[in-house]
Amino acid sequence: MSGLASIYEDIDKLSKEILLSHENSHYIKNVLRKKVGEHIQIFSNKEKGIFKIKEVKKKLLLCEKIEVKQYEISEKKIKVYQGLMKREYMDFVVEKYGELGVYELNIVLTDYSIKNITEKNLLRYKKLLINGAMQADLDFLPRINLLESVSNINDDCDMKLCFYEKIKNKSFIHKVGKTVSIFIGPEGGLSDKDVNILKEKGFLLVSPLKSVVKAETAAVVFTGIIRALMDCNEFI
Repeated sequence: MSGLASIYEDIDKLSKEILLSHENSHYIKNVLRKKVGEHIQIFSNKEKGIFKIKEVKKKLLLCEKIEVKQYEISEKKIKVYQGLMKREYMDFVVEKYGELGVYELNIVLTDYSIKNITEKNLLRYKKLLINGAMQADLDFLPRINLLESVSNINDDCDMKLCFYEKIKNKSFIHKVGKTVSIFIGPEGGLSDKDVNILKEKGFLLVSPLKSVVKAETAAVVFTGIIRALMDCNEFI
């Protein structure tokens, strides 16, 4: 299904015919300049499919189903806990998490993170995450949650990693579990209190880089490392 223009409709099932939302109709018709008869890909909450643009109804596009595929959740999953950062950094990393196939993104309010996040912010992050997933043509849509403190983390993944720049002994990760949780701190780093809580919850502190990188760089680099190891079946 890759290579087609993709959109997300906030529905569970893809019916035989779908009338696109105003936003999606405008995007497909006026931004991408798609015409009646052309094909697009539609993602819903539970499945994705190829549809043909059938007609225009009062500025809305009516699309006809060609084929639909239910999401197939792989046993290989990446879950990310991201300390809340400034908007421009969050916008960047959230979309990259979608592209890298993160199954679940948890935005965490840490001791040193920004504390103010609105429902509007969360909706924007959800949209960016889904956009990244559609760009990668994933067979699922990632989930997003908000955790008000590190203490609220309740995780059962096979491997739990916290990338922490203050570790003196650098080491590289050569193999991973089938399910991996990654904790990335905000711009200000992590407090000793948050680090101790993460250790108590089973997170291993690791730092494969000698240089100190920005939080948004760490997010993409470290998640990419885990994704590559999973895709190459480098499991423990």
